[in-house]
Amino acid sequence: MRLIKQLLIGFLGLSILMFLFSLLLPTRVRISRGVVISKTVDTITAYLRDIRQWHDWNPLMQLDDANSFSYTGDSVAQWTSQQGSSTRNTISIFQKRDSILPVTLDLYGQGKLESGFTLTPHEGMGGSGTQVEWWIIEKTGWLPWNKFYGIFADKLKGPVIEKGLDQLRIKLEK
Repeated sequence: MRLIKQLLIGFLGLSILMFLFSLLLPTRVRISRGVVISKTVDTITAYLRDIRQWHDWNPLMQLDDANSFSYTGDSVAQWTSQQGSSTRNTISIFQKRDSILPVTLDLYGQGKLESGFTLTPHEGMGGSGTQVEWWIIEKTGWLPWNKFYGIFADKLKGPVIEKGLDQLRIKLEK
């Protein structure tokens, strides 16, 4: 009985420490990656504004068959995922503001994620081009386990963003 009491007190103490530590973690996580593409800002913006082109480079859309997509104009794509549960997914592109092209992602039951691209002219040793930064902001909320997920969000989503940017660069520089 004494051992069970000590284990319960230890578990409770550890839980309280984890909760207190989670209060120090942010409720929003920003994941971003960048690449330099040897095209103008206007060329890249025009390409990114056409959602019908995204299946060619975006790994989030390549998980499902291209025939399952429906489009509303050039700025909204919807499809039902074939990955696991049949979830309705939506990507919406908004009007470019300054150097930012905002995007809303509603993917695989994760809720709406704020996302976008920051496009800035880049002069480098290899010539001129455009620095393209793709970012996603995830709201983790106040629950401790969601905040701890935020610690690993960059490692989970970062490689997917990198792959997409590499495919975008290859597609545009052809």
